[in-house]
Amino acid sequence: MGKKFASENVISASDLCSKRNWDKTATILYPTLLDIPTTAKIDINDPVSCGNIASVILQPVNLEKVAGLVSGDLGEVRGYVMKSIS
Repeated sequence: MGKKFASENVISASDLCSKRNWDKTATILYPTLLDIPTTAKIDINDPVSCGNIASVILQPVNLEKVAGLVSGDLGEVRGYVMKSIS
């Protein structure tokens, strides 16, 4: 009987890259009290050759603003949250 090698099931880097045509972005919301919060983006790159494979967006959420919105109109809260995550 012949030996089966694990390499038969290995996906090459070029095959892996071609399967990453979809958008892979994660957003992390974190609390802040700053009046003008700053959004940051971290790109995750393939160390071999594929370039950008994913992104992480760090989105601050002003807690004082949220507290004021919670006691008010639900539409305002929804608008603020949608603006924060888009």
